[in-house]
Amino acid sequence: MYNINSREELQSFLKNEVWTSEEARKELLISKQRMSQLLAENRIIPISKVGQVNLYWRKDVELLKQELVQSRKKYRPQHPSE
Repeated sequence: MYNINSREELQSFLKNEVWTSEEARKELLISKQRMSQLLAENRIIPISKVGQVNLYWRKDVELLKQELVQSRKKYRPQHPSE
């Protein structure tokens, strides 16, 4: 579990561990349409929705990225993913 004792620690934690849809898409190298498809397939699930913005746990995004990189290597070997 995380031990957060100050506002600064909380801000640092959120900045490093919680990503917006845009940040997640940039990390995953995918379009808005692909992100919507992954959401519909429940392959990525937001930890929270604030207004129109979905928030994602960094570790979930990184796990999905590994999965997508493996798929790209198999089906699209010329894709610039890593």
